[in-house]
Amino acid sequence: MSELVRFVARRLAQGLAVVYVVATATFILLRSVPGGPFDREKQLPPEVKANIERKYHLDAPVTTQYLDYLVDLAHLDFGPSLRFPGRSVGEILSEGLPVSATLGTGGLLVAVLFGVSGGLAAYSVRSGVGSAVLAVVLVVGMCMPSFVLAVLLIEVFAMRLGVVPPALWEGFRYAILPVVTLGLAPGVYLARLTRSELFELETRGVRADRPRQGALARGGAAQAPAPPGVAGDGDHAGSARRDALHGLVRGRAHVRVARRGAALRDRGDRS
Repeated sequence: MSELVRFVARRLAQGLAVVYVVATATFILLRSVPGGPFDREKQLPPEVKANIERKYHLDAPVTTQYLDYLVDLAHLDFGPSLRFPGRSVGEILSEGLPVSATLGTGGLLVAVLFGVSGGLAAYSVRSGVGSAVLAVVLVVGMCMPSFVLAVLLIEVFAMRLGVVPPALWEGFRYAILPVVTLGLAPGVYLARLTRSELFELETRGVRADRPRQGALARGGAAQAPAPPGVAGDGDHAGSARRDALHGLVRGRAHVRVARRGAALRDRGDRS
């Protein structure tokens, strides 16, 4: 348990360090770029520009701005929006985050379901028309950009068939097209990866069975290596099995020789 706690604490510390470095680099880069957020083609009067800078605390020293910036980040306060006056960045994120989380989660589920099932189907169908069709689908899915796929899905399922809406966000039906569009591209890649891994496992299994088949074909002269951990003392157990097998083979050979000698003696007596 203590090892798990140390691992989690170490990961959290590393994550906080990364966030601090990224935030500091962002602050330095923004302050290093010439100009400001309120620079326009038409210059503002100095009094108006001074009032705006005072409102956004841009008239304070750079060190004070940096400390205030870190404190606001720690409280998840990203300040007012410069693009949408009268709204804060936190409000905009709180409105868009549920939508993004829904699309991301749905796309992930579509990718996993389509990838695993498509990979199994491509692995099972190895010849004929079905194999060629699956190969073409996988290649086209890997090469097609997401925006082209989105246009095709909208044209077919929204405009022509009318089964799903093409835009807006007002319920579950409105999430179908974007979720499928997000999930198909990684799903095709996952399907190809699943198919390749299944073929690789099959190849490894065939390679692992060849020594055992050779040992059985040679009558047990060569013993296939047992998996680690199956027997406690593998070398001694393997030697004992080989000795017993060799003794059995020698015993059968002696029996055949004795029977042949008896048959020859019977023939001699009869003659």
